Amino acid sequence: MRYGAADRFKLAKKTMYKLIALSFIILVLHLTVLIWQTPWLINMDNIQTLELQNNKTITKTEMGTLIANYEEYNIDYIMLQDVPVELIEVFLAIEDSRYFQHYGVDMWGISRALWTTFSGSQIQGGSTISQQLARNLFLTNERTMKRKLDELVIAIQLERHFSKEEILEMYLNQIHFGKQYYGIARAAKGYFEKNLNELTLGEIAILAGMPKGPNLFYPAEENMDRALGRQKVVLNRLVNLKLIDEEEALAAYDYLFSLLNSQGGQQ
Repeated sequence: MRYGAADRFKLAKKTMYKLIALSFIILVLHLTVLIWQTPWLINMDNIQTLELQNNKTITKTEMGTLIANYEEYNIDYIMLQDVPVELIEVFLAIEDSRYFQHYGVDMWGISRALWTTFSGSQIQGGSTISQQLARNLFLTNERTMKRKLDELVIAIQLERHFSKEEILEMYLNQIHFGKQYYGIARAAKGYFEKNLNELTLGEIAILAGMPKGPNLFYPAEENMDRALGRQKVVLNRLVNLKLIDEEEALAAYDYLFSLLNSQGGQQ
C-alpha cells in the first residue's frame, strides 16, 4: 500500500501528537512521583513490625531486610550470595532488564507501556522489581491510580534505604510462585524437589516466568500447556538478549517438556 504526500503528512502529524501526549504523561507522572507523598509513608529505618490494613505483617529480619507475613508464608529465606548467578540473570532478563540502571522507577519501561497503549498494541506492564516488591510488601493488587502512585513512591523509598542487592534479595524471597509457595527457595523445592543450585536452565525459566501470573503458570499437570508456553517466552527473551543461544533454549524446553510429561507435573 502506497501513501501519498498528504497521507504521509497526516501519519506523521498523528505520530507527533502521540509522542507529545506520551511525553506529557511521562513528565506529569515523574513530577508526581517526586512531589507526592503517601499519608502513611513508612520510616524504613525504624520499622520493626507494622500492622497494615490488608492484614500484612512486615517484619525486619536479622539481615536488615523486610519480609511480609514471614511465618504465615513459611518462607525459606535465602541470602542473595547463595542464589546462583544464572538464576539472577534469568529473573532480571524477564522482569527488569534495566534493574541496575534505574532508581526504582524505570521511565523507559513506563514509556514502552504507555506507547503500546497509545499505539493500540497489547497493554504491557512497566513495573520494576522495586515496584513489585513495594506492592508485595505493603500494598494490594487492586488496579487504582492511588495504588499505582503508592507503589511508585514506596519503590523510590526502598531504593533510598536499601542497596540493589538487598532489594533483589527481598524480592526473590517474597514473590509468590503459585499454590502455597512464597520465595524462590520454597518454589524450587515445592515444584522440582531441588535446591537452587541444582536447578536446570529449563526449571529456572519456568520459575522466572511465574511472577507474571503465579496462579496461571505453575508447573503442574492441569497447567502444563500454560507453564511451558510461558517458559518459552522466557527462553526466547534470553536468546534475544544473547544470554543463551537457540540450541540451549530448545534443549531447555525439550528437557522440561519430557520431564513434566513423564511425571504428570508436580502436585
